[in-house]
Amino acid sequence: MKKLLISLVCALTLVTGATAQSKLDKIKESLPPFKLGAQAGFNVSWLSQSGFNSHAGFNFGATAMFDAGDLIKDTYVRGSFLVNRIGYDGHGFTGVKETGNAWYLEIPVRYGYGYLLNNDWTLLGETGPYIAIGTGGTVKRDIGLDEDYFGGDVYDFDRFDFGWGFHVGALYDQHHQVMLGWDFGFVDLNNKQNIKNRNFMISYAYYFL
Repeated sequence: MKKLLISLVCALTLVTGATAQSKLDKIKESLPPFKLGAQAGFNVSWLSQSGFNSHAGFNFGATAMFDAGDLIKDTYVRGSFLVNRIGYDGHGFTGVKETGNAWYLEIPVRYGYGYLLNNDWTLLGETGPYIAIGTGGTVKRDIGLDEDYFGGDVYDFDRFDFGWGFHVGALYDQHHQVMLGWDFGFVDLNNKQNIKNRNFMISYAYYFL
């Protein structure tokens, strides 16, 4: 009986050790050295001053994830090249109903951590800066008098933007990623009224590499 108990304990130890090693191996696999994919999603954006309310938009582009586990275990760096349409609805400073639509080319770079939930799901959390350049856009008013978003007569918004983002999400089966987060612009877009970009975004990315 004593020998049987010892044998059972040894067997349980081996199984537990093998399970733990398998989990460690899976963690390594959940954050491979490099992943490349395509991303698309929705934006809800606004400007930081009263009168520039939320407006629906979208984003799409390419994204890549690099393993940073050599620095801190289970961490990564993710960079993207995005086309971003953001803007606002409201009355701005004119008192007239207007809608602003702006197009940006945006490059966010974020540092993140991946926590393995099970064999399929990994929770992700990331933060980091972005830079963006406005490529075009319009401000349309109910009474007419439309103008360019960048360089217009009323606002003359700056094309350059820089800020910081906080994003959380999940990676499924190493290929499917869903993220949601907030981006906060640091740049005063017209150098007068302290107007900054704000954006909440939801995105889906598929990694094919």
